Amino acid sequence: MIHYLSINLNSTVSKEELSCYIYGELKDSSTIRTLIFRLRKQLQCDMIENISGIGYKIVSHIKS
Repeated sequence: MIHYLSINLNSTVSKEELSCYIYGELKDSSTIRTLIFRLRKQLQCDMIENISGIGYKIVSHIKS
């Protein structure tokens, strides 16, 4: 999941896209929410942003 979000840095990835990438099929959106929750807890940072009703994205906080 972190890999797929990373290669789509600053782009919104739908819950359906994540589900298909991880499982090869659509899963309940609560499954993806749980995985995101656990990932955020492990990363201990706020780099994964929730785009309400759409999906998630990793936000780059690096300023150029």
